[in-house]
Amino acid sequence: MRLARAASADALTAAGKPVELVTLAAEDHLLSRGATRTQMLQATVTFLEKANPRN
Repeated sequence: MRLARAASADALTAAGKPVELVTLAAEDHLLSRGATRTQMLQATVTFLEKANPRN
């Protein structure tokens, strides 16, 4: 699965799209652990702020 995520990131980069791949150690698809859920949300907000700056 890790290779598929890296391949997706590579394809987006090749298409000129901004990409940040965040790996959450020991986490499931439901983001069951509060700490990694917070980490994912913080990474998402940071990415969106960079990709869509306020004018």
